[in-house]
Amino acid sequence: MNSGGTYILVMGVDGPVELTIGRLGVRLFEAGWYTYAGSGLNGLEGRIRRHLRPEKRVHWHIDYLLEAARLEEIWYVYSDKRYECSWYGAASAMPGAGPAIEGFGSSDCGCRSHLVRLEEKPALPEFNTILARRGLPMAAFSCPDSVRMAAGTGRDR
Repeated sequence: MNSGGTYILVMGVDGPVELTIGRLGVRLFEAGWYTYAGSGLNGLEGRIRRHLRPEKRVHWHIDYLLEAARLEEIWYVYSDKRYECSWYGAASAMPGAGPAIEGFGSSDCGCRSHLVRLEEKPALPEFNTILARRGLPMAAFSCPDSVRMAAGTGRDR
């Protein structure tokens, strides 16, 4: 199955931590929760498996952050349409959401960012409520451990 789709990574950062994020340079990540909206139109499962791999060539902005963050949940939808910009907007509308790093993950679109910082761990039901109000497809849930085991990557990060 090579179905494409859109996903949200829900991550915790114990921070504060400074990371060099490619051409964005050194950025400070405050302690808290972050969501990152992405897509894998040529294979959603492959993209998620890549994010879960502990060793990989650092390529995308999210690769740098995943070296320091705890990946807690993955929300996703299978679709041949790219929803990452709309899902970033929905994550930005969640309670306690605030600005993150401008330009993070959004170099190929007009979004301010694809990364959102939140005060509390975001909840999938709240996210799906926002998606439904906006007429967007709702997300399914996966926890990294179950995805890692299905991908054959084990439990270690």
